[in-house]
Amino acid sequence: MAVLPTEKGILKEFEYGVQQILSDIFIQKADLDLERDFCMRGFVVSLIQRITGETVDVIEVPSSWWQHLKQAHFPCWLLKYFPIDFKRYEARALYPKVSLPHEEHKVIFEEVPDA
Repeated sequence: MAVLPTEKGILKEFEYGVQQILSDIFIQKADLDLERDFCMRGFVVSLIQRITGETVDVIEVPSSWWQHLKQAHFPCWLLKYFPIDFKRYEARALYPKVSLPHEEHKVIFEEVPDA
């Protein structure tokens, strides 16, 4: 059996972390949760904020390139046997500072799970 070459050295300890500045408004509507994950030998930190908003629209798009191909090229009679699978996304207007609709907002898209 071959012996692996070894070298002596000095190991150092380094610090790693995450830092984020959070506004007072964010903290007022946020929940902080800290859990120990024994399998991963670490902690799971969850910071969840509640943001006032409204659903603007629901958009359906084909769920894959194959579904899109079916939509674009399959005749109607064939689509009856092989229907198109869609993913649903909600477009939401979010108002992080104030809950008034005329306030500055951002529109996001989020996948809607099947009911």
